[in-house]
Amino acid sequence: MKNYLKSLAASAVLFLAVAVPAVSLTSCAGSYDKVAGKIENRDSLSQKDYEMMFDYVDEAMDAVDRVSEKYKNDPVRLQTEMNAVNEKYGHLEDFVNAITDADNAGKLDKENAGKLELLQRRLLKMMGLDPDELMKETAPDAENI
Repeated sequence: MKNYLKSLAASAVLFLAVAVPAVSLTSCAGSYDKVAGKIENRDSLSQKDYEMMFDYVDEAMDAVDRVSEKYKNDPVRLQTEMNAVNEKYGHLEDFVNAITDADNAGKLDKENAGKLELLQRRLLKMMGLDPDELMKETAPDAENI
């Protein structure tokens, strides 16, 4: 079940990355760019780097929520605004992939693993799914999903 949830969450985050495809955030642009550079160069990532990636993903999700709510009845404007959000969060896919790889390799500390669980829950809710039901360790037929 845990592997299924990781796959589901990774798919959901990648969906978000595509739905929200990059200029880095102004307040931390240099820091985010440095972390993105470390990923690109395949350098070792610290727990602080992962914390920054989680912050970035959370901010991207906040932006998606705001745009989705504001323009839910205007599909043309919604698409335009989502494109703008996509441009603002250009490191999203790289950060999500790095977080997923670190989780799969058991490299996230307890705090970052907790952030991952919160992120997974939020993504499931965004997809209209019940995280409490899906994240139960004893979900029926979990291995057959």
